[in-house]
Amino acid sequence: MHGHTFWVLGMGNTDEGPYQGQALETITPIERDTASVNPNSWLYIRVRMTNPGAWAFHSHIEWHLSNGLYIIFVSAPEMVRARLGTLPTLPSCPL
Repeated sequence: MHGHTFWVLGMGNTDEGPYQGQALETITPIERDTASVNPNSWLYIRVRMTNPGAWAFHSHIEWHLSNGLYIIFVSAPEMVRARLGTLPTLPSCPL
């Protein structure tokens, strides 16, 4: 995740499938700025969004990006909007 660090609370094993309520490490989780996700698995993270802006959360596998497998998180949208305004030709985000 660009612009922030996060804590890894848990991760699944290869071919485990989606998160199904497995126990999470909430007392002493590892703080990271990158993480790998096992194939057909899951990664459970906690992020404190303290850096205003639009930040990418994505894989570095090219076909993932070209197929839309990425997310943009907007941290502190009010601060971003106050500083940069909105583009008059685009609809504003309802956040």
